[in-house]
Amino acid sequence: MEQLIMEAILRHMKEKKDIKEQRGESNSPNIFCPDYSELFNMVSHKIFFDDLMKYGVHEHWYEFSQALASARSKLAAQLQHFATGLVELHEIHTGPSLKYIKVPVDGSPALQCVDCPIQLNVTSKHDKKKKEHDLRRTVTKREQQIRVYKEARGYQISRDKRNVSECAEKTVM
Repeated sequence: MEQLIMEAILRHMKEKKDIKEQRGESNSPNIFCPDYSELFNMVSHKIFFDDLMKYGVHEHWYEFSQALASARSKLAAQLQHFATGLVELHEIHTGPSLKYIKVPVDGSPALQCVDCPIQLNVTSKHDKKKKEHDLRRTVTKREQQIRVYKEARGYQISRDKRNVSECAEKTVM
């Protein structure tokens, strides 16, 4: 994979040398954007980008690609967590936003640039109260399920008036 990218970059750089000045200024392209989706699973970001600098890749492209790669790795780490499963992201993006997509060709994840300068995720007080209410309702429903389970298995459930929490004691038969 790294060899293919190197060949493409070298080909791009050779074509760039053939482009002459137009109207007194150089209009040669300075950006080459390959798909990194599988590459970073095999090669470290730092090693890969240092190799690209040795080949003479333009500095602006180097900085852009490095930022893109670090954003991709952070996003992938935040989207999936081993203990909690999928995690909802709440971030403020300034500049070109990136969204996580699936590439249809091979099904591997990648980033796509979205045309909006600022993407804010604002939560109002009403939304926070609603989320807290939904969480309490979920906890209450879970407590009911546990109570039904314990009663079916022979536990006696007693409530302490000073403490809302339940204590379960196994009945001796």
